[in-house]
Amino acid sequence: VEADLKNPTNLEELAILLRQVHRLPPAGRRFDPIASAARYAEQLGTDNAHEIFREIKLESDSLQSDELALCHNDLVSGNILESDRLMLIDWEWAGVGDQYFDLAVFVQHHGLGEELVRHFLAAYRGGEPSTADKDRLESQCRFYQLLLELWDML
Repeated sequence: VEADLKNPTNLEELAILLRQVHRLPPAGRRFDPIASAARYAEQLGTDNAHEIFREIKLESDSLQSDELALCHNDLVSGNILESDRLMLIDWEWAGVGDQYFDLAVFVQHHGLGEELVRHFLAAYRGGEPSTADKDRLESQCRFYQLLLELWDML
């Protein structure tokens, strides 16, 4: 249930699971959210869609990272299951990419407030996140929000 994902204990469990996934050897295709955004904008063909894509391109200039990891890239509540432990399902969008994009998808999609984001990021980092960690997540959140705007227009 989506409300369960705003529970600090559950956030810690998910953060630890994501840290484990992101530490696996990167394998598979490179996930390119900018290429996805370009396809969405082209399919929509509107001035608004092309303007959002231009914003995405500008935002993406600050997102370049050499830290590539295996990422799920679709961390919405329906893809996070709990039985005796948390499990991630629906790996259709999985690929090699920036782990902070993975975190941003979860944070933005579920509207986590500032305190829960801080708690989630601290659990993911295994300690108090640096200013650079916070800035990187904020940038990825802005980027994902723009991508989501295009997706919602489709």
